[in-house]
Amino acid sequence: MEHKYLGKKDDGDLPPYDEAITEWLNAQPDSSVSVPYKILICNRNVMYRTITCHGLGEYVAACQFLGSQGLVDTSEYGKGLKGYDSVFLSQDYINKASSADR
Repeated sequence: MEHKYLGKKDDGDLPPYDEAITEWLNAQPDSSVSVPYKILICNRNVMYRTITCHGLGEYVAACQFLGSQGLVDTSEYGKGLKGYDSVFLSQDYINKASSADR
């Protein structure tokens, strides 16, 4: 898996789940290049990090892990972004955005 931050990030800009994601990514074994699956993770509706998985197995594992961190794959609800197979937002952000719409 490959991963990178989008834009410059100061520690204060990182979401609380960032450290767990970094640890999990660093613990993953090196993989051979295969079909790429791209994941976008947003922090407060700002694109902050991408993960490129090589193969369906890595992609499913990454999605399951991100879900275990309280992140929601918006593509499951018909919301997505061109160029990404999944877009993750925190459930807290979704709840706040939903209540602001009322």
